[in-house]
Amino acid sequence: MYRYKVEGFDADWKYSATPQIVNYNNLDAGTYAFIVQSKNDEDVWSESVTYNFTILLPLWKRWWFWLIV
Repeated sequence: MYRYKVEGFDADWKYSATPQIVNYNNLDAGTYAFIVQSKNDEDVWSESVTYNFTILLPLWKRWWFWLIV
């Protein structure tokens, strides 16, 4: 069993019984943390693994782009 969430986007954990690819579409610009844990047959959750990432504003939303245009 696996559980995962994106801190700063998901309020609660999402659960999955099989390993899978997880897609998050349309995240706003900002800083996020993807957190995942696995559970063994004895119902013990592992230490969480965290991947921190930042989504930057697109070029056309930056002030200097509009100044140039």
